[in-house]
Amino acid sequence: DGFISLYQSSYQIAEFCKQQKNLNEFIDIYMQSVLLQSICINQLNTFWYQLDLEKSFVLGLGKDQISLRQHYHNLMVDCLKTINKPIYDNLNQDKEPLNKFYFDSAKTMLFSDMWLYSIPLIVAPLDKPRLPTTDIEYGVPILTIPTDAPGPFIYRIDGLNMLPKLGVDQYRPIPKLDPLTSCYGTFLNVENNIKIKLTTKRNIMVRIFGVYPKGVQHLKVGSSKLESVQQSVPCLPVMFKKPKSYESGLNQDEILEKQNQYLESNGATSGFSCVSKMLKNVQLCSIDISQENNSWSCIKFIEVIITDPSQQDIQEREANEKILNEKRKKAEEIYEKIIIEEEPVSDQEQKIVQEYESLMKNESSF
Repeated sequence: DGFISLYQSSYQIAEFCKQQKNLNEFIDIYMQSVLLQSICINQLNTFWYQLDLEKSFVLGLGKDQISLRQHYHNLMVDCLKTINKPIYDNLNQDKEPLNKFYFDSAKTMLFSDMWLYSIPLIVAPLDKPRLPTTDIEYGVPILTIPTDAPGPFIYRIDGLNMLPKLGVDQYRPIPKLDPLTSCYGTFLNVENNIKIKLTTKRNIMVRIFGVYPKGVQHLKVGSSKLESVQQSVPCLPVMFKKPKSYESGLNQDEILEKQNQYLESNGATSGFSCVSKMLKNVQLCSIDISQENNSWSCIKFIEVIITDPSQQDIQEREANEKILNEKRKKAEEIYEKIIIEEEPVSDQEQKIVQEYESLMKNESSF
């Protein structure tokens, strides 16, 4: 009864704040009331049996019912959607102190979302690739994830850890740290790459959180084409800073113009997109993200969802590796014929090489 009473009181406070014309002055109270609701919901979700709550109420089993976890997720999304414009207005009107609670606690709102994070979340260390120059333009960073302990978990990688294609004048604009995601991110003006290495073989899925200007409706992750935002989570417009390491960069007018394109009122979107493909029982994979136009989408982070392989997954991988090894031997013979003997190859031999390269890519990349 105590948790339910606290939830109801905090809900009423949140609704009161939402109705205020000067909401920009109530951001801290509004967010605190939503976070109180999250505490209540998580406690009810954990101790529902002891509190004699109906299982259907907790898990959302009835018709037109949603689970408690999804209920908090919806509350969070509604809160973020409501406060993003007042927060951005405060930034542009020299009222930044009114945003302090958001900048300190927005990440807690996202971390508390048990609907998005039903298994443990681990945040990778920030490891920005060294200063991009032409000699490493085609180098791809490799990030190692420790997977010796069994059990599923989510590993979040800041987009800044990826290596993007460079601008023609060899500079890399870097976004400011985002309070909600607690990530810098990277701009996806063409494509970005990173390789993932596990210490043991596991199953891997990937989801991406990004902020996209109007007109960016799809992403391409490897061979998969997907909607840029499948699950909306409102995020502040991307903020720009000029890297001190480069002479080239964006001037103040360009910065403001680019930031405004990430406003929801200007058609921007933000949130998660999940790649349906799963790599099974693998230790190394490549993640290549691109888009169809040159809009400056911002990939805030990538989350690698790691689970234990089943016995069937292991057997399937072994069978695929056997086929791959057979095709590799044939392909290597053809490579030798081309490179060393400098002999022409037949259409059939070209087909064998193409099949091997396609299979190799499909087995180790998204």
